[in-house]
Amino acid sequence: MDDIRNIVEFSLLQTGTLNKIDFFRKYREDLLNENLLKKQFAKKVIENLFFDIKKYTKDIDILVSKIKNKESSIIVYEEDDYPFLLSNIKDPPCVLFADGRLSLLEKENTIGVVGARKTDLYGKDVCKDIVSKIAEANMVIVSGLAIGIDNNAHKAALAKNGDTIGVVPVQHHTPVRTNSTRREMYDKGLVLAEYPSFVPIKPWMYISRNRIIAGLSKGVFVVRAAIRSGSLSTASFATSYNRDVFALPGNIYEILSAGTAKLIKDGAVPVFSADDILSFYHLKNKKIKEKNVSMTYSLKEEEKKIIDLLSDKVLHVDEIAFKSGLSTKKAKTILTGLELKSYVVMMSGENYSLVR
Repeated sequence: MDDIRNIVEFSLLQTGTLNKIDFFRKYREDLLNENLLKKQFAKKVIENLFFDIKKYTKDIDILVSKIKNKESSIIVYEEDDYPFLLSNIKDPPCVLFADGRLSLLEKENTIGVVGARKTDLYGKDVCKDIVSKIAEANMVIVSGLAIGIDNNAHKAALAKNGDTIGVVPVQHHTPVRTNSTRREMYDKGLVLAEYPSFVPIKPWMYISRNRIIAGLSKGVFVVRAAIRSGSLSTASFATSYNRDVFALPGNIYEILSAGTAKLIKDGAVPVFSADDILSFYHLKNKKIKEKNVSMTYSLKEEEKKIIDLLSDKVLHVDEIAFKSGLSTKKAKTILTGLELKSYVVMMSGENYSLVR
């Protein structure tokens, strides 16, 4: 329990005054390279920041108890359960507080969907249509649980029994208008926060939250955005992390099209249908895939074994060979055959995934 307490206290380091934040940034690299579970290290850092932990003693006790009783979870940088994509950005959160299905963090096909809070009917309709279809293709929808496009994206995924992750600044809920969506996601999805529930929300936390949305996602789809929209910061983070950026075209005279138009002008992939995203990642809507399920009965056992290995994963040919008990040469031969039958697709570096 002491380890959990130290991690919770560590997560509070960025919530103080500007000089405390500067201190944290100055030593961020050292902090990330250290073992966060070392009690003396965590204690020393907190003491150096002069952070008044006593102010939150009761709140920390409650949170530690919830984590111990598995009512909530805590995810630490460089631990095995930390999201792989997020661990590869230049400024990953040291700690994440999680409520819901942690198994969603193991899935590789993730897409961030963001947009205007004050959206229009066009944005709502397109968001519902496209998100519904990409959720059916087993892509995990990542968004920020804000009103507008974020909430619409989460709801569209949930309506199709799809997977969705909400990223919020702190564990307590805001805004109230999306509370019902968040509660549903505790059971059917996952909600992540960089800070615990008792920390007051500050404006900079929303931009900080946007980097996590981008970091968790293979790509970010911006549905509607004015030229100064916060959604553009998510797209900017995605670009800086070498992630893909997609944008919805709109009427050039509309304010909510100005931001997405700029993204497209700067190189974002224009999205006219769900297929523009799915084909980009070599995925298919599972309703289409289900029509071809019976075809797998004609496959050989070795082919079926490889298809099972690639279920919801991308694997290198050497790993496929090792896990299937085949030689690399034999595995390559079978994979080539499966490619010709449109079951698998070869990606860069001899990595393979199923055609979904």
